[in-house]
Amino acid sequence: MTAAVVVADARARGVQLRVDGSQLRIRWPGPRAIPELRAALAANKREILHLLDKKPRDQCSACGQPVWLSLITDDSERTCLDCLTGRTALRGRGVPI
Repeated sequence: MTAAVVVADARARGVQLRVDGSQLRIRWPGPRAIPELRAALAANKREILHLLDKKPRDQCSACGQPVWLSLITDDSERTCLDCLTGRTALRGRGVPI
């Protein structure tokens, strides 16, 4: 799995990732970590830190949110993770995303 795929999987599962200096901080949505995801995060830590520490590349063509990773659906459209996973529809409805 590439670092971008691991980050997308983590966010789709509700895991919050952030960079704190040279550390990757992880907040799990429940009381326990997901073992296979924890292993993938550890295996790709350096690349994930690099991805998360970047400035946004562009704005999502659907909702205008920053596109942090290279989630390009075709040559012209840039898609944010929320739109790609269908989570944008939940925004503003009292549903934590």
